[in-house]
Amino acid sequence: MSKLFKSIKEVPGFSTAIDTQHLAMSMLNKPHDLGMLVSELYAQTYVNEYPLYSSLINKSNIEEKDGASSWPEVSVKYPNAGYQIIVIEGDAMAGGTGKYGLGKTDVFVWTTEPLLVPSDEISPGNPLYQLRIQSHAEKKGSGWLYRAMPKFTSNTETIPVKYFTKGSKWTKLWASAEEGNQQKGSTWFPGRPLSTTIKGGKINKHFKMTDFALYNDPNQHCEVMLGKNVMGKKVMAKTILTWAEHYANKQWMKEKNRYCWFSRDAVVAGSTNRMVAYATGFYWQIMDNGFAMGYQKITAKLIYEFFNNIHQPRIGYTPGDIDLYAGSYAIEQFNDAFWADLASLGLQINSDKVLRNTTSELSGAALEFGAMVTSIRLKNNKIVRIHHEPTFDDPELFTEIDPVSGRLISSGTIVAMDVSGMGKNSTTRLIVPKGGMEYMSYRVGNVPMSLINQSTNGYVATSEDAFEVNYTANMLPFIDDPTRTGVLYLDR
Repeated sequence: MSKLFKSIKEVPGFSTAIDTQHLAMSMLNKPHDLGMLVSELYAQTYVNEYPLYSSLINKSNIEEKDGASSWPEVSVKYPNAGYQIIVIEGDAMAGGTGKYGLGKTDVFVWTTEPLLVPSDEISPGNPLYQLRIQSHAEKKGSGWLYRAMPKFTSNTETIPVKYFTKGSKWTKLWASAEEGNQQKGSTWFPGRPLSTTIKGGKINKHFKMTDFALYNDPNQHCEVMLGKNVMGKKVMAKTILTWAEHYANKQWMKEKNRYCWFSRDAVVAGSTNRMVAYATGFYWQIMDNGFAMGYQKITAKLIYEFFNNIHQPRIGYTPGDIDLYAGSYAIEQFNDAFWADLASLGLQINSDKVLRNTTSELSGAALEFGAMVTSIRLKNNKIVRIHHEPTFDDPELFTEIDPVSGRLISSGTIVAMDVSGMGKNSTTRLIVPKGGMEYMSYRVGNVPMSLINQSTNGYVATSEDAFEVNYTANMLPFIDDPTRTGVLYLDR
C-alpha cells in the first residue's frame, strides 16, 4: 500500500479555491484509492489519538483475501494452550479404596476427548505418575473411557486420588509400543479445542454539506500535502479540505478505531430485513480466548503474574515484544508499581535520571523533577512497552466511575498484544476483501466544486445545493493467536 501523504495543517481562511484544489480532485474516479489515502493520512497525523488502529494502517498490517465478499470470513485454529486431556471422573479397579493403581492394577480414565490410543503414555502434571493407555476409547455418557496401566516400580505405589477428580488435567508424554504392536501412538494437531470461523463486517458514514454551510463554515480549511513519485522524483502538491470534511474524517477515524476494539459478533436484520454482519473486535477476541484477570491495585508482582499466566502453558515464547494498550489510570498505576518495586529493593538511581535543568520565570535555577516507567524487561528478555489508548478514557463510550479513585473504570484497563511483524505476516492485522477495504466517494450537486462538476460533463448527481460524502470500510480485526494475549481490568 503506497504512502501518498505527508501531513495535515489546520489553517484559517479559504475561498472558492476549493474549486481547483479540493482533495477529491486528486483521485476523482478512484473511491477505493481515495478512501485508503484519507485513512492513511489521518492514521499518520493522529496516531496518538488512535494508536492501535493507526499502527496497523501505518505498518500496512493488512491482509487482502482473494474472492472475499464485503464481509471477509476466516477459519482459524488457535494453537492449543496445552497438550492436555480433561478428566471427567476417575474409576479405580481397587474396590473404591482411593488407592489408584495399588498392586499395579489397571485404572480407568474417563476423559472429555477421544484423543488417546493404545501405547500413549500420560501424566497428571507430575511426571512421577505415569499411565500407559491399554485400550481404545469407549463411549461413556458425555465422555470417553480408557483402561490404563500404571508405570510403577513396586506393588505398593499408588496415584493420589486428587489426580482423578473431575476437571483434572493430564498430558500426553509419548507413546511406547511393544514388539509386534502396530499402534504407534496418537498425533494431536494443535488448535483442535479452539477451531472457529470468524467473520468480518462493514461500517458506513455519510454527511452532507450545503452551499450555505460551505460559505459560512467558519472560513477555515485544512491544507493536505500529498507526495507522489513523478519520473522517479518525489513531488509535493497541496490540496485542501473544508473544515466540515476534516471534522467528519476525524470522526470516521474514531468510529473505525472503536469498531476494531469493541465490535460484537452478531447478525442482525436491518430495517430492510437484510442481514447486517459485524466482526468481533480485538477486545472481545482477547476477553473470550485470551487471559482475562481482574485486579484491585496494580503492583509489579501482579504484572509479572499476568505475563506468567499468558506464557506459562507454552513451551516457547511469542516471537515479538509485547505492547500494552492502556487507559491513563492504568498507566499511572503501572508507573507507580515499578517505582514502588524499585524502592522495596533498596536500589538507588542517579539524580540526573529524575532531575533536569529547565527554564522558568520563577527562578533562574529551575529544576524539572520526574520520570515515568514506560517499558519493562521480563526475565525471558522480552520487552513490554505501554502505550496510551485514549479509547479507554472516552467518557462518551464509557460512563461507569470507580468509587475509590473517581476515575472511569475503563481507564484502568490494560490490553496485552503482540503487534510485531509487517503486512500480512503481522501477528495482529486487518483482513479485508481484495481491493475493497475502504471507499470514499463524493456525490456532487449545485455547489462551487466546478471542476468536479465539469468532469461529469456538466451533470450532477443531485439537484440539491449541496454535496455529500459517503464512507465505507470492510474489515475483520484479526489476531493470529488470542491465547497469547490478555486483559487486566479494574474489578472492585
